[in-house]
Amino acid sequence: MNGPAGRRADRSTTTDGWWSTEIQVWWRDFDELGHMTAAAYPAAYEEAVGRFVSERWGETSPAYVTARTSIEYLSEVQRQHQPITVHVGVVRVGVTSFVLDLALSDTAGTRCAAAQTRYVAWDKNTRGPRPLDEAERSALLHTVERPELEQAGDHQG
Repeated sequence: MNGPAGRRADRSTTTDGWWSTEIQVWWRDFDELGHMTAAAYPAAYEEAVGRFVSERWGETSPAYVTARTSIEYLSEVQRQHQPITVHVGVVRVGVTSFVLDLALSDTAGTRCAAAQTRYVAWDKNTRGPRPLDEAERSALLHTVERPELEQAGDHQG
């Protein structure tokens, strides 16, 4: 599946240097075939990104929303191969939004899914996009070492 600007979700062979967290998958997130349902992947990504942004911004309830997600399902996650690990890599930080590459692996280290998601900073009062403040931008830009990391203006908000 293609991500923003036609870019494929990250399929690199390494997540070295990326931020990561382990997530225990709920029993209900597995189907009768014994693998994680397609709907559970975005929930796992949101849990991981919530932890990531909360840690980086130093807030328990950071204000951002999902604008776009592209997911490639690469291999099944079986019930016995959990907890899963979600790796987060910053791709781009704009004026009001940021783009993350996300990789989901099982306990065997198999890359099971790759995603790219665009998040928009959210103003809780006006119920709309807001500019990222300098501390938020800096925390995202200095998260991980990625040579392709871009700091750019937003062309979509």
